[in-house]
Amino acid sequence: MNNNKSKMDNAADRLWDRYIKFIQKQGVKGSACRWYVKRIEQYTQAYPDQKLLTHTPETVTRFLGNEGRNTQLKDWQFIQAVDAIQKLFVMIDVPCLDKVDWAHWRSFAHTLP
Repeated sequence: MNNNKSKMDNAADRLWDRYIKFIQKQGVKGSACRWYVKRIEQYTQAYPDQKLLTHTPETVTRFLGNEGRNTQLKDWQFIQAVDAIQKLFVMIDVPCLDKVDWAHWRSFAHTLP
């Protein structure tokens, strides 16, 4: 059991290392990387029993819809969450990547006056 947990921890560490390298190549500054990881952790914690490769546009919509109602989240933080999820989906080639309207979610981030 302990050995199994250790393997899972190592796999998670490798995923984060790979993700950080990937987003840096995409132009994300080093200081923002930890926040991108935090956004992804929030996303995956919302669906702990669902593998990322099985996520659907509805999964993303549900999460971002909930995040969009979070009054504590600033516009740029919401956009960062959208960008973090999209970049992760690109990196691991999630099948629904092209079915999510990422531009819509970015435009949704603007606070109404």
